[in-house]
Amino acid sequence: MTIPKKGFSYDTICKLLFSGEFKHSICQTIQTDDPKELQCIMQALARGQGITEGLHEYYLPIPAKLRLLLFDTQARLNLSQFAQNCIEDAANFSKNVLRFALLKFFQPQLIELNFKDKRTEQFLQNFNDSVDTDFFPFLWTHLETESEERRKKWKSHLKEIAEKILEEVFSQRLLNSNLYYKSVLGAQQMFLNKAKKFS
Repeated sequence: MTIPKKGFSYDTICKLLFSGEFKHSICQTIQTDDPKELQCIMQALARGQGITEGLHEYYLPIPAKLRLLLFDTQARLNLSQFAQNCIEDAANFSKNVLRFALLKFFQPQLIELNFKDKRTEQFLQNFNDSVDTDFFPFLWTHLETESEERRKKWKSHLKEIAEKILEEVFSQRLLNSNLYYKSVLGAQQMFLNKAKKFS
């Protein structure tokens, strides 16, 4: 596996833990005297063009109710599918909901949005960073929740993260004051319309 220079992201970690593509290391074998709660420690050098992009580390607490699931093939596959759905939901929400709302904010007078507008990039990255932070705590909290219900809760959580990002954008008053309120209203309406289709 090649680790990008940004380090371990939640989708990379899901691939390592759940996909079954990688052989378990000796330390991943459960021992009888192991504590109930474990910690997964990941370390890797990122490769660059003839150089390394740094040593990256990630520490992931493994709750007691999860540790045996990771070594049960069917349970791991089920968890892998749910994690993959969550990853896809986050990517779709970023691309098809939040991005449209941000573009509408920055382009209040355009009927046809210009998708090359770079002003959205930092805020979309902020969204992804928040998802990255919340991903595993959410996953662990909802291990025993019915699959449809936890997917619904995840989508609702994504909406909450995106709303905070939009509030951050609005509070910075990045546009001419003459356009500000039109921009906010346009972005809010766009967000509501797109989020409704996503639910």
